[in-house]
Parts: sequence; structure tokens; C-alpha cells
Amino acid sequence: MKRFVACIFVLSLYAVAAPVFAAWHLYLVPVIGDGKIRIDPRMPKYLTALGVQWSLVDYGFQPVALVAANVDSGTDTALQANADVTRIPDNLDQLLGAGAVNAVQTALENRNIPAGWVTQALSYRTVLRTIWGFFAFVQRYSFISGNTSPIIAAAVNLDTQFNQLPSGAQTNLQSTATSLGLSSAGLTGASTLRQILKNISDQWGQRSFTLGGIVI
Repeated sequence: MKRFVACIFVLSLYAVAAPVFAAWHLYLVPVIGDGKIRIDPRMPKYLTALGVQWSLVDYGFQPVALVAANVDSGTDTALQANADVTRIPDNLDQLLGAGAVNAVQTALENRNIPAGWVTQALSYRTVLRTIWGFFAFVQRYSFISGNTSPIIAAAVNLDTQFNQLPSGAQTNLQSTATSLGLSSAGLTGASTLRQILKNISDQWGQRSFTLGGIVI
């Protein structure tokens, strides 16, 4: 488990001074930079240029991250105006409710994050902790496999079955689960990637984590 902790990355950037009347908020945002070389690090789109405090956890080398940013109300409004940014409510303990389920599922599925399990009975905190399990597994997979490209892209999607993947990818997925102290029993046969990620996240459990000034 100690080896794993060193390989889960939460990146942070702190400006010299936080904006006046700023507050921490959570967003799903695209990632820019491929992270393969030092001069092109992976960073959250929009936020880097704003000079604000931010902290992110990414989805391996998938082009998306969960970001906490310390911004004023004007910047918060401007960020939400971008079609590729999803703002997460500040009250993480509120239940989604029927009206929010479709919006949340769409926001996740459009970013290749499994969402069929999202229901109105879940709180935003539970949803984020479940997603953290997905992100942590895919981060670890990138380390185990040495793959610095998105693994869910092109011909591979969330409905791709385990037995449709190259044998090397199958082995790396199983090794990733084992390296986290989790069971790889569900990583076989016709199991889809969305089922595999949910299985792993369920084993990972509802772990608390911190992004910027927010405990999730």
C-alpha cells in the first residue's frame, strides 16, 4: 500500500496571493499538456492562466481532472460559462435528487467516466468518492503499464469487454488491482471496463480525500 500512495498524484499550484473574497469550489475540467515531458505538464484548462490557487486529481492520462480552485464569484461564474467545465455544488452532502441524475450521468459519461450507478439517493460526496476510486485505479494502471496515453479512447470505450483487450492490457489491469491490495477476480471474460471500474471502486471504498481547501 505504501508503494501505491507514492503513485497517486494530486497536483497543486499556489499563487502568491489568493483573490479577495475567494472561496474553494470543485469542477470537472479538461486537462491540457500531455505530461510526457517536463516542459508540457498536465494542468487544468483555464485555471493555470488565471493565477489562482488550484489542486487537481486526474484520471490517469485521460483528458479530464477533478479540480478544486480558490476563486472569486466572478471567476467562478466565468468558469461555469465554459461548455467543457462542470461545476459541482458546494454542499457535498446534499442528495442529487431526480432532477440532477441525468445531468450528472451525462457530464460523467461524456468524459468516459462510468455513470450508470448514479442515482438520486446518492450524495455528491458519495459520487466524488466513487469517482476517486476510478481515478486512482487508472492512475495506478498508467504507472504499472507505462502507458502515457488515454486508455479509454478510439476503439476502446467503457463498454469494451475485458476479453476484447490485448493480452498485455489484460495482464496490466489485473496487476494494477493486485498492486492496490484489491481482488482481480472481476477482471475477466465479458466484464466491461465500466463494470471493472465500478468493481474496483467498490473495493476501494468511500475514502475521504482532500483537494485544495475541500475535504471530500
